[in-house]
Amino acid sequence: MDDTYFVPQDGFVIYALLDPRNDEIRYVGLTKNIAMRFSFHMREAGNNTSKGIWLGDLQRHSLQPIVKILETLGPQRNLAEDREKFWIRSLEQSGCSY
Repeated sequence: MDDTYFVPQDGFVIYALLDPRNDEIRYVGLTKNIAMRFSFHMREAGNNTSKGIWLGDLQRHSLQPIVKILETLGPQRNLAEDREKFWIRSLEQSGCSY
């Protein structure tokens, strides 16, 4: 993962994890620290969840998900959570099934 993503100090970022084989969005999340959150996701590889199974499959093929920043926000948690829900709904309505 590239650690050069800009996140405002004390701000939030909404991000997507994409499958590097087809650029399909597989997860949308919210965090204040994208590098730490990415590391946490990778520790979930192999867990018995759809995300864990997917990440485990990527690791077996020596791959990692692509991190795409969807939006950077200020420190207001309520607004950040609302924007995360917006992104999830928007992606679902556009046909994304993750």
